[in-house]
Amino acid sequence: MIVPVPAQGITSCFTLGVLYGAIKGVITTGIPMRIVSAREWKRHFRLDSDKEKSRRLAAELWPLCGHFGRKRGHNRAESALLAKFAGDVLLRGAP
Repeated sequence: MIVPVPAQGITSCFTLGVLYGAIKGVITTGIPMRIVSAREWKRHFRLDSDKEKSRRLAAELWPLCGHFGRKRGHNRAESALLAKFAGDVLLRGAP
C-alpha cells in the first residue's frame, strides 16, 4: 500500500502507485524481481544519505561518463550505483 507523505500530493502518490503496478506487471512475465531498499544498496557502497557522496563515487567509478560532474547529477549517479549494486550483488549472488 502506498500512502502519501505530508509533502506529497494525492495525485503524485496515485501516479507512483500506477507506475509501481505497471512495472510489477511487466516483471511478472517471468523475470525475477526483488525490491531493494536504499539502505541496502547504499550500505554495499558504504554510503549514507548524502547524495553528494553518491555523485562523487559514481564520478570515480565512471570517470569518462561525464554525467556525474555537476551537483545536479546526483539522481543519475544514484541510478547508476543502484544498477551496479544489482550487477554486483543480485546477479552474481555476492553477499
